[in-house]
Amino acid sequence: MTTNPSPSPAAGDAGGTTTDPTRGTAPVTTVQRLAGEALGTFLLILLGGAATSFAFAQLTAGDLGTDFSGLGSPGVSPLAYAFALAGAGYAFSRLSGGHFNPAVSIAAALSGRLAWKDAGLYAAAQVGGGLVAGLVLFVLALGYNGADASRSMFLVGFGDGFTGVAWWSAILLEIVLTVLFVYVVLAVTDDRHEHRGVAPLAIGLAYGAVVFAGASATGGVANPARALATNVFGGVDSLLSGLVVLVATLIGAAVAGFTYPLLFGKDREAVAGSGLKLGGGSRRSRGTDPYAAWQQQGGYYDQQQGGWQGQQGQPGQQGGYYDQQQGAWQGQQGQPAQPGQQGGYYEQQQPSPYGDQGGWQGQQPPQQGYQPGYEQQPYTPPNTPGDDGGDHTRMRPDQP
Repeated sequence: MTTNPSPSPAAGDAGGTTTDPTRGTAPVTTVQRLAGEALGTFLLILLGGAATSFAFAQLTAGDLGTDFSGLGSPGVSPLAYAFALAGAGYAFSRLSGGHFNPAVSIAAALSGRLAWKDAGLYAAAQVGGGLVAGLVLFVLALGYNGADASRSMFLVGFGDGFTGVAWWSAILLEIVLTVLFVYVVLAVTDDRHEHRGVAPLAIGLAYGAVVFAGASATGGVANPARALATNVFGGVDSLLSGLVVLVATLIGAAVAGFTYPLLFGKDREAVAGSGLKLGGGSRRSRGTDPYAAWQQQGGYYDQQQGGWQGQQGQPGQQGGYYDQQQGAWQGQQGQPAQPGQQGGYYEQQQPSPYGDQGGWQGQQPPQQGYQPGYEQQPYTPPNTPGDDGGDHTRMRPDQP
């Protein structure tokens, strides 16, 4: 799993395709990324939930009744979840980063590793994959003669009909388990981690421990997709119980995603459209981008002239230009002045009586006014190193 998912998630252009220059030129499309998330989540919930679901089905088929109060999740296998998650991570993280858990995707977005629009798409794919897995388990449970297939789907929850644990205790437990698990994911996929290649195994083992710890209380969920996947087929009480657990896991994801960068710092510059700033745009801070400031004042970039041009006929308020020979800003008729705030433009090679080389041009003498014929071109900000536009929460950081 990488929470450096950019092959991004979590990689490349959030809305388009990505290419790994070290492994060929085949692009990874958004559809492929979502398919990887859906299939990985399906694998996790199907293999991990099968032992529990089939154990419930056997109990009901053996005329042992349907009152499993205090029984919890019989037959639950933490190792099944651990191996399934690790295997899915190694298999599909090259496509999507290997989240397979909405809590991880939300935390990655909050911590600046994944754009919110991608986090939403990932979560939808994960929930969809989980629901398909739950449906498959439900159909398979019908194969047990006399089994209560619906009851066998009540795999996550609390209360008298499940383990007897109180609702407030279940919520608190799931918040704590989710925070701890997401911390492990974010830490082991941190760009500063020296051994990120073991991320899928470490994350799988951590999730196995979570399931083991919570099996006799809530089922050890820490995954909103898992909270819904099987419980929707278990009746009203099962669904309501799953929804409460789902809310608890979302709270845990928000806590972990918000506090991890505060506690441990960020491993790289935040992805555009992530964190608490929901707006898009460049990663470059608007407050420190001279190009954006110049553009707001009515300038544009002229490719033919190779420089920034001011509004036609709008001279700088502080008129002047930069003289490279003098190495300083020059005002009108040789008087020092400040750079133009509203006008002026950058001229690379146009001869000027005030300097042989290019520089910032402000208000000029009457005989040398604005030269018509400049073709306006839309401004394209320069590329920032490492600005791949995707998320970087990956199970396998060695993948694109």
